Amino acid sequence: MSEYQPLLSSDTRTMNKTPFRKTLQEVLRIMQRSDPYKAIDKGFAKLLTFFEADRIYIGYFNEADNSISFIHDISTDGSDGIASFLSNQLSDAKVIYEKDFPWWINKIKRGEDTIIDDVFQMPPEASFAQKLMIANGVKSTLCTSIHCEHTICGFLGIEHTRKTHTWLESEIDNLHLFSDLFSLMIQNEQKEEMKTNFTKLSMVINTCNSYIWEYDIPNDEVTIDYSLLDYEHSVILRSSESQRNHHKGGHLEQIHKEDWGKIQKQIARLINGEIDSFTETYRQYLNHELRWATTYFHTYAYDAENKPCKIICLTTDITQQRENELELIKAREANKIKTAFIANMSHELRTPLNVIVGFSSILAENNKTEENQYFIDLIQKNNFILLNIIDNILNFTKIESDTLEYNRRITDIKKVCEEAVGINYNNRNPNVELIFDQSLPSCPVLTDHERIVQVLFHLLDNANKYTEQGTITLSYQKQNDCELRVEIKDTGIGLPKEEREKVFLQFYKVDNFKTGLGLGLPIAKKIIEDSGGTMGVDSVKGKGATFWFTLPLAQSSD
Repeated sequence: MSEYQPLLSSDTRTMNKTPFRKTLQEVLRIMQRSDPYKAIDKGFAKLLTFFEADRIYIGYFNEADNSISFIHDISTDGSDGIASFLSNQLSDAKVIYEKDFPWWINKIKRGEDTIIDDVFQMPPEASFAQKLMIANGVKSTLCTSIHCEHTICGFLGIEHTRKTHTWLESEIDNLHLFSDLFSLMIQNEQKEEMKTNFTKLSMVINTCNSYIWEYDIPNDEVTIDYSLLDYEHSVILRSSESQRNHHKGGHLEQIHKEDWGKIQKQIARLINGEIDSFTETYRQYLNHELRWATTYFHTYAYDAENKPCKIICLTTDITQQRENELELIKAREANKIKTAFIANMSHELRTPLNVIVGFSSILAENNKTEENQYFIDLIQKNNFILLNIIDNILNFTKIESDTLEYNRRITDIKKVCEEAVGINYNNRNPNVELIFDQSLPSCPVLTDHERIVQVLFHLLDNANKYTEQGTITLSYQKQNDCELRVEIKDTGIGLPKEEREKVFLQFYKVDNFKTGLGLGLPIAKKIIEDSGGTMGVDSVKGKGATFWFTLPLAQSSD
């Protein structure tokens, strides 16, 4: 058989009915047992075998923008669909428009079949379509219209790419029959899709406690759509059930008078065509209860003079959300007041305490008798503890209110360590040696000098609390070209794993009998993290602890 001859001889005007009847029965069975979308693809596979063709597809007309969607597209070789090929040839937008195929689309919309036995024999007016078909390897094609609700909504096409093919009248008639079946499938698919979308929309509407309503401008009438609403779960539905059909005044004018004016102005702009949508949040009385709502207003229908005649609106009850927001605002304001009070209280405590510290120092200098020395040492120790607690409270309130300030500059970490050791030296336990190697080289870091002294003070003070005897060693070294690591190693009680994960929490204390508020380590960690570093602890219970932190090294100008 020549590749230019039909599958059956031309004098056989009717094809063998057995394969056709079998294929028809299989397609009908698929329609009954499969969901609409899968039914079309499965039916396509049967038709490719029946027609001994290479590709079959459905093109669907989108009236909104006169584009074409290839909603189903199957080929025997599994190659990319016709939509992918055409969009690559026509534009980068991956959209195909009717205007690109005037000869083809006009025939379809007139209800005529497009019968092409050999693409090289296509008429001159179809030259553009011919060029694309040749580029896509098409040799013969047959295309017929698909109807939806008595209107041509697209087309069914079948192609040969391996050889030309003379289409028999019986093949054309059979394709018409299958086209009608696929039209039914498409309508079922669309109904199923609409049902699914309706279900999804209903879930969203009820979950968000919303409802849709329409304002008919010429009749000045509002209609609420109750079909999507679940009575049991919709507060706003139960509140507005008596308002199914009524004039605008019965619905919109229940809005709080302080909010009604701005909405009225926006609706007027909508009616005058100045805008086509807007959103407003307002208070509204529903069954004498004042509730908060937000509504999206949108014009969707126009009269013969192109003036808006209908507005569709989506209203969501946001009363609970609004109440939560107000509670959050109140909580934030209360927290600000608390923070201000603590800061002010700390300041007021510090003023008389400074006087006590000052005069205690004078007493210590002028009353160095053996009898008084014990009491003087006790006073000074507790002065130190009180000052430290107040400093921690002040820094904690600044951290909570995000007002902790930094003055970053290039600083020698060696000088910072020497200063911290000097502050902590006199407050160490008498059986503990505080070690800092003075031969360590100078090392510039980019940080706030005072804040890092504060960090080291907290870490050394913490080590001193939990080390009864032995040593506390402060050291540092470069980790790499960008980072410095500082360590405070002690021979104290150490920490089990579960404690190591908690020591940086606010107000947490390993031993509640030790002095302090449990704020020193959290404050130190916050300062280091704000300075671009990290902080941690390595420890084994009974074998001491090593608290460490990193800081960025100051980069040389060259």
